[in-house]
Amino acid sequence: MEAVIVDYWKRIPKDSFRNWYKSQSRYRTKEDREKDALLEDATITMEQRDLERSMQ
Repeated sequence: MEAVIVDYWKRIPKDSFRNWYKSQSRYRTKEDREKDALLEDATITMEQRDLERSMQ
C-alpha cells in the first residue's frame, strides 16, 4: 500500500486504501458484512444455519 510522509506522519491516500481494500478478503466493513449475511441466508442450507446459530 502506498504511503506518504507529511510532517513526520505517515499518510495513506484514499485511493491507495480503497485499492488495497478491494483486493483483500479478510477485513470487511459493516455494510459488507450485512450484504454477506443476506447472501449467506439465501444460500446456506437449513441444517448449516441452525448449526451456526447454535454455536453463537
